[in-house]
Amino acid sequence: MNHAGTVLIARPRERWSHDLFRDLSTSHNPISTWTAATIPEAFTAVSPHTPEIVIVLQDTPDQFSRRDTDWLLATWPLARLIVCHGPWCNGDGRNRDYWPLGVRVPHTDATHRLRREFAALVGDGTILPWTAGRDEIAAVDLHDTTHTFPVPFTYRVVSVDSPWKTLVSAQLDAMGGKSPAPCDTTTDLLLIDADPLAPSSLDDSIQSCKHCESKHILLLTHTPTTAKVLIGDSGVPNWEVHDKLVAASRPSTLTNSLGPSATRRIA
Repeated sequence: MNHAGTVLIARPRERWSHDLFRDLSTSHNPISTWTAATIPEAFTAVSPHTPEIVIVLQDTPDQFSRRDTDWLLATWPLARLIVCHGPWCNGDGRNRDYWPLGVRVPHTDATHRLRREFAALVGDGTILPWTAGRDEIAAVDLHDTTHTFPVPFTYRVVSVDSPWKTLVSAQLDAMGGKSPAPCDTTTDLLLIDADPLAPSSLDDSIQSCKHCESKHILLLTHTPTTAKVLIGDSGVPNWEVHDKLVAASRPSTLTNSLGPSATRRIA
């Protein structure tokens, strides 16, 4: 995906920002024109042009000053702005208002948000204004959620966290899933809770996989990047790593690997 009018402002420090910077440089490829480590450097790099999309990766709450963020908002008011923030900045929407709520997005949801912004630029989607409130943001997120689901499927959830297991099971049931009897070791989806993430827990997960015949195995964790590194060559086929927060907000992502969707919709 190539967007010549895109500027990426980032000084990666955390693992997530390094990974996202790398992904934006390859798969999305929006940074073919301008990159900068700071907002003032971005103005210098872009001048005398105006970017169509501005992507900011924010690792820490004080990475950008109020003066610089106000400068950016006043200078490029018509640009699409996406501020991808890390876990250290989760509270900024409540105790800091440097960035409008409508442009802030957790790094775990960055890919979905960028896809939506790029689609909106070509007239295929909804553009969220900078001034959007929490209700408008939630409405757009809900509208973007896929409402068609695969044909009925079977699943099994492996977790010692009972409330989380109940939540995931309820979401899958709503999408046409059915949990098989305990004696049935064959399922379409095997979902494994890998947190707290550690080599020993991954070893236990691999052993769980060997006792089930599943078409697709999903490992759910709050640190998916680390999990992919620790897994390495596990020898387990059809293994996918999913972020727990993304899965909780968009459970339909868990069934993407099952193939074509049926026409049945949630009531």
